[in-house]
Amino acid sequence: MCYSILKLVAGAHDFKGCAQRVKVLLGFIKQLAPYAAIELILPGGTLLALLLWFYHRRKAAARSEAASGLLTAGLFRTLHLSRS
Repeated sequence: MCYSILKLVAGAHDFKGCAQRVKVLLGFIKQLAPYAAIELILPGGTLLALLLWFYHRRKAAARSEAASGLLTAGLFRTLHLSRS
């Protein structure tokens, strides 16, 4: 819960972290919505949704590895040029 019972009883509400938690939850729901729709609508949708989810995660991991490789190559080039 976003607030404690004691603070609620005392009349002081602590909603500082609540907005961040709601944003994270909504982001998670937005990510899962297409897969849930596939699962509910199509026959055999559970397998299809899982395969699609694994495919997208693998594709995203490959993109992040490529981006980190490009960053490393750019950093190496910068360091090499600064030494010259």
